[in-house]
Amino acid sequence: MVLEVSQEEAASFNVRRHHLEERAPKDNACEVIADIVGLNAQFGLNYHLSLWNRVEGRNTEYLQNALYVDKSLVRR
Repeated sequence: MVLEVSQEEAASFNVRRHHLEERAPKDNACEVIADIVGLNAQFGLNYHLSLWNRVEGRNTEYLQNALYVDKSLVRR
């Protein structure tokens, strides 16, 4: 069985999946990062902005802690 989707349907799915249609709740940052298969950026500001665009109420302290202190966002 082949499922056909239009470009608009595919684009809409990706926008929702990447949490760009509606920001996720504050406590879902790790799930959002998993949904978009990680945050990747050449410069620190880029991944901060990427997470801020997708998750309500997250700030730079959260991301710094998750990367360097408790390492909850570090790939193992």
